[in-house]
Amino acid sequence: MNIPPFHGKTDLEAYLEWEKKIEHIFECHNYSERKKVQIAALEFTHYAINWWNQLTVNRRRNGERPVSTWDEMKAIMRKRFVPTHYHRELLRKLQNLTQGSMSVEDYFKEMELAMIRANIEEDQETTIARFVSGLNPEIADTVELQYYVDLEEVVHLAIKVEKQLKRKEKEEEDDTIKEEVNENVDFPADGEVLVVKRSLNTQVVQSDQQRENIFHTRCHINGKVCFVIIDGGDQASSHSVSIGSYKDEVICDVVPMHATHMLLGKPWQFDRKVMHDGYRNRYSFTYDGKKHTLAPLSPQQVHDGQVHLKKSFEEFKEKE
Repeated sequence: MNIPPFHGKTDLEAYLEWEKKIEHIFECHNYSERKKVQIAALEFTHYAINWWNQLTVNRRRNGERPVSTWDEMKAIMRKRFVPTHYHRELLRKLQNLTQGSMSVEDYFKEMELAMIRANIEEDQETTIARFVSGLNPEIADTVELQYYVDLEEVVHLAIKVEKQLKRKEKEEEDDTIKEEVNENVDFPADGEVLVVKRSLNTQVVQSDQQRENIFHTRCHINGKVCFVIIDGGDQASSHSVSIGSYKDEVICDVVPMHATHMLLGKPWQFDRKVMHDGYRNRYSFTYDGKKHTLAPLSPQQVHDGQVHLKKSFEEFKEKE
């Protein structure tokens, strides 16, 4: 059997892995303790061989006997290559270990390896409790309701629950994709935008909350194209509105500003059970058995529309 080399790098995991492999090889052979030390030292390279040679010379100079057993050699090497806080770090890692983004199988392996390295000895019920408490809640809640007798059984049960949840998520995702494919997207109306004379003597207030992600679109009202903002608000009046194939009677605010003609607020969103997709900035709802998804104007279209609306309003005032 080939003895793995040890380079002496400050890599804690590499040292412990080397130590474990060496001990497995020693278990297969009836080596004397002196022979074990010699065989292990033969595979030292780079920094490790220089460190070991210097240690041997220093012991000889100080009148100390040579290292003669594997346990003694291992203790010296651990003192040099394993930090004193290592065991505390292992315990802390084990106590804080949770599944997170890992699969159930990877989480269990991580927990098992941490217990081995920390030399944790506990009864099976305690280990089961440790494992289940670290599972993601949606898996742990189901596992705790099931019957199991040992650690292996609860691990297999958790893996089974995980697969069921992933299958359910995949089915729900497929249903969402099908729904998006079948949805009817209603785009803003085209045409010359209506100029509205302001009947209220209210000044337009600039607000930090009026950002570009506010939903802007255009609609038809009595054959005229109007700007629309979908936002919170109180009802003021009822209007017949059409955006694409969506035609409805809505309660809304007609606001005294250049920014828009109409504000669709909470009453409309409540009555139509409207869902807002914040990522795509689209509003979806079902009306007369047909699903509608309202697509917004781009920021550039909003800007151009407001500039044009202001210019039209100023021309209207001059004529008036």
